[in-house]
Amino acid sequence: MGHRFILTGGGTGGHVTPAIALGEELRAREPDAQFLYVGTRTGKEAEIVPRYGFPIAYVQSHQWSFRRKWHVLRFIWRIACGTIKACHLIIKYRPDAVIGTGGYVAAPVVFANVLLRRIRLSRALTIIHEQNTVPGKLNALVGKVADLVLLSFPTASARFPRAVCVGYPVRPEIAPADRTEAKRRLGIPQETTVVLAFGGSMGARTINRAVVDALPFLRDRKDLHIVHGTGRKLSSYDPVADCESRMQRNGLTYESLSGWYEAHGFIDRIGEYYAAADVVVCRSGAGTLAELCACGRAALLIPKANLPGDHQVLNALEMARRGAADILFEDAVTTNGAPEEYVAGEELARKIVELLEDKPRLGKMESNALASARPEATKVSVGVILSLLEGRSPDGLLLEFAAREPVVGDAHLDTRFGRVAALSGEALRAYAETAVSSISRSLNCASGTPSDQEDALVRALDADEMVAYLRYRAATHLTSKNWRMRNAGVKMVGILRQRDKLPVLAGFVKDRAPASRMRRLFGGDFQTNGFIRRNSMASLIQLGAASPLVREVILWGLEDPYFEVRSQSARAVQAFRASLENDQEIVERLLNCAKDKYFEVAVEAVKAMGSVASAETALEVFRSLSQHENWRVRQAVVEACCALLDRGQDVPKAFLSEILAGMMVTSTGFCPSFSLKLAVAKLGERIREPDSTAGDRGK
Repeated sequence: MGHRFILTGGGTGGHVTPAIALGEELRAREPDAQFLYVGTRTGKEAEIVPRYGFPIAYVQSHQWSFRRKWHVLRFIWRIACGTIKACHLIIKYRPDAVIGTGGYVAAPVVFANVLLRRIRLSRALTIIHEQNTVPGKLNALVGKVADLVLLSFPTASARFPRAVCVGYPVRPEIAPADRTEAKRRLGIPQETTVVLAFGGSMGARTINRAVVDALPFLRDRKDLHIVHGTGRKLSSYDPVADCESRMQRNGLTYESLSGWYEAHGFIDRIGEYYAAADVVVCRSGAGTLAELCACGRAALLIPKANLPGDHQVLNALEMARRGAADILFEDAVTTNGAPEEYVAGEELARKIVELLEDKPRLGKMESNALASARPEATKVSVGVILSLLEGRSPDGLLLEFAAREPVVGDAHLDTRFGRVAALSGEALRAYAETAVSSISRSLNCASGTPSDQEDALVRALDADEMVAYLRYRAATHLTSKNWRMRNAGVKMVGILRQRDKLPVLAGFVKDRAPASRMRRLFGGDFQTNGFIRRNSMASLIQLGAASPLVREVILWGLEDPYFEVRSQSARAVQAFRASLENDQEIVERLLNCAKDKYFEVAVEAVKAMGSVASAETALEVFRSLSQHENWRVRQAVVEACCALLDRGQDVPKAFLSEILAGMMVTSTGFCPSFSLKLAVAKLGERIREPDSTAGDRGK
């Protein structure tokens, strides 16, 4: 009599397929073994598992997602109900092992077996397979008490007390196959080159939209056949409806694309489509990359941003270093006032054509992918499981397996990228600042003008590989729902001179969408909070690119309800004074800011007026502010008068003498240099200069 197994894992196809692969290999090794798959009715397993002939039972579960407070109660209730039902199934079925492959679906089953083992109502081993370099929440929790954790990547072993690296189990149908025969079976014309694009069982919005947006740039190529796996609706995102809406926006219909573009909600015969494909456009999760290597297919990878440890990006970088894939990073754009992940359709089309037209490179990518495969991973995983069940040590099997080169994973990553990938938020911002400072010091161009130095720095940043990665990370931070992450991304955009992100910064400054009631109760105003708006303006200054959009953003900023944004906007006027001089609309708003109740705003507004306003407009305001109670405002008046003189404005000496005569030169804080006195002295010297640029009026 064979062993009895409960398999569990799912929610998405990425958790179901490794469980199926293990189940099929166990069934091949033990024909009389018995299986029960436990999942949920709403997960992908309900659709996939029956096709492989495994009986399936259902329990309740819920993903770890709490958008509302009551969602916590819903989560606890469903997990509790699911665990009770799973206890009943385990006691009734009496398995020898419970094998979980992750996902919220597996939580009740694994919890139930751990609980029953503690009270000796189950003898089943708890075996977990972790596919990623950074474990999921369930596996990270349960893995500490599991009998064994099977890993795809060796670096995850530090997180578990009993773990072995066996690789990623791939289903038997994912294997090298003849492209001509695959096309014949799928009804694809032999003379075409095939592009297979998909983003997983639930679809990837970024990939779906990029593929649809790329169609107008590819439709004139008669040699193409595009297979697009859009995914099916399993969450709030409806991929089919989204793709149809995008097609209408691009003036496309399925009828107009008939014969060279086909869309599928879910690709059932994925092995055959892999075999037919010349290029695969996809994510870079562990399972997808293991399948690409197993069937030897060239890929254009679009890694998912903002995942734990940035593991998809690290995987993609490793595939690229092995010469098995090219990478197209997600970017950030502003849509309806909010930033979101984005890949330009035109750029995707260009990348696809570039790959397809380089046949030697495609052939090398395919051979490099195949060389990275570990087709024995499933057999070794099952060998370890059976050895454990039979009381034998699997050490010999694992030793032989470990001697072989691993598939994609962080074991071969550049350690620099590995360290930086672990950073996020302010820590990543600090690293970016240090990296740019180091590059700036290495240029040694102190003799040039500030403009020349900035141009040299931008060129050096554009050529640096690490800066390219940091710019990608900055773009992903801009789309984060966590405002602190978004704030760090805003700062990085300025530090890294990402001028293409100016529209995103502008969107942040101009955002007037009301904050939630709770946030307004605690002083919030708009969905993009004041810190982000202020730092967006500061980064805009660092970018240093004057344009009509910059002017528009400054106008918005000078009327912002948060005083720090107003003061930063006045600094922006000073930074872009060459393009804003005598701009009446700008000057009018500066006049209002000069009377602001916050002295920080008044100080910067007065300085800005010295940079861009006419003397006729500025002097009356300066006269009233020269007696201001705050010494910083008085100092700003003196410095602004000097700035007017530097610009050749007609400033009467009598006016300047009047200001100096009534100026109170003390300050409330002790400062050894008495900066206000120094500023007054400087202006006095300008008055005494015989060739002063001040006008003759009042002499």
